[in-house]
Amino acid sequence: MSLQPLFRKEAVEHRGQRLLGDVLLHVPAGARWVTMLVVLVFLLLMAFLVFGSYARRETVGGWLRPERGVIRVEAQSDGVVDSLHAAEGDLVPRGAQIASLRLDGQLDREQTLSSRLLGDIARERAQMEQQQDALRARFRAREARLRDQVQSFEAEIAQFRRQLVTLDRRAELAQRQVSDQADLAKQGYLSRRDADRLEDAALAVVASRESVRQDMLERDTALRNTRLELASIGPERDAALAELGEKLASLDQRSTEATRRGQVVLVAPIAARVANVRVEPGAAVKAGTLVADLLPADSALRAELFAPSRAIGFLKSGDE
Repeated sequence: MSLQPLFRKEAVEHRGQRLLGDVLLHVPAGARWVTMLVVLVFLLLMAFLVFGSYARRETVGGWLRPERGVIRVEAQSDGVVDSLHAAEGDLVPRGAQIASLRLDGQLDREQTLSSRLLGDIARERAQMEQQQDALRARFRAREARLRDQVQSFEAEIAQFRRQLVTLDRRAELAQRQVSDQADLAKQGYLSRRDADRLEDAALAVVASRESVRQDMLERDTALRNTRLELASIGPERDAALAELGEKLASLDQRSTEATRRGQVVLVAPIAARVANVRVEPGAAVKAGTLVADLLPADSALRAELFAPSRAIGFLKSGDE
């Protein structure tokens, strides 16, 4: 029975070659630093996973809704967008024009039905305004003529009054002479012919006085009538001008109707901001077509978002 050696043959041979020395592996100095850096990063990563937190990102859909709602500006009738008066993002006050719609038909290249009607109404208005001016001028001339007549009658009446004063004096003197000559005629110192001549002169003075008085009464009556006519000029003028004014008002109403028939202006019902303009100039629209969206100027926007079910657990009130 043979015994197995305790050590391998290679180990024995290696032990016999000790004079050649041990084999040592050389490790560069930079490798130690790299190893330490990798270990440090690993430790930091583990610490972050254990103690740190992170925000998960999700892409969600939704829309913005104003708290006071959206104002929809719609066309009231069929037509063509003539012009836009506001652009998206503009802040417009209440009553501001948003868009103009042309409603009437085109008669030719340069004229529409409403423009022809408006031209006819403008000509009628010019004629009525000329009538107004002529009417005012006629009443001014009539008033001036009556005022001149009043002044003339007043001057004539003043003259008649002065004449009456003189004639009264002459009649008094003539009557006194007749009385004095009557006594002389009774005594025979004055002929009957001379006495009759004196009496005739006295009667002539009285007749002249009565004639002047009659003329003064006629002038006074004419003066009163002229003053009444002068006083009635104002109401007559006002009535005539009021009649023409009613006709002008009717023309204005017709003009407004023609303008409305030819064009409609869409305005903002309240102060708002133009959010969206949905038409372009020249576009044909039907009644009820949405022209623009307006947001109330003092209304805040609220976002309504639809998050997936997998992200619901990460959401809480107050998140930004």
